[in-house]
Amino acid sequence: MPTDPSSFAAHLAEDLSPEDIIQVLTLLRGDIENLVATLESAARAGDAKAFRAAAHGLAGAAGSVAAGPLEQISRRAMTNLDPDAPIAATAIEIRAIADATLRQIADVLAGGAPPVAS
Repeated sequence: MPTDPSSFAAHLAEDLSPEDIIQVLTLLRGDIENLVATLESAARAGDAKAFRAAAHGLAGAAGSVAAGPLEQISRRAMTNLDPDAPIAATAIEIRAIADATLRQIADVLAGGAPPVAS
């Protein structure tokens, strides 16, 4: 299950100003959207190498803001691909978790700059 939306802000607030948090999450949102689209395209093409590369980028992006579920599934996808299993199924699973993460980011962004952690 995805983490609480405020966890993104709380993790980032350890080192960043509220304005910087908004900027980071805005950039992250675009990165996640692009990487998931690339991953899905690679899955449709059956391109395991490109799929792993997109999963690697997604794991890094998710890890940078403590988006645990997205990072975990992405790391699993980049390291444990079963050669007999279609990567399309993993892409569907990643899309669902990425969409939940994107909704959380949107919730934080809609709320304005989060308070700085004390």
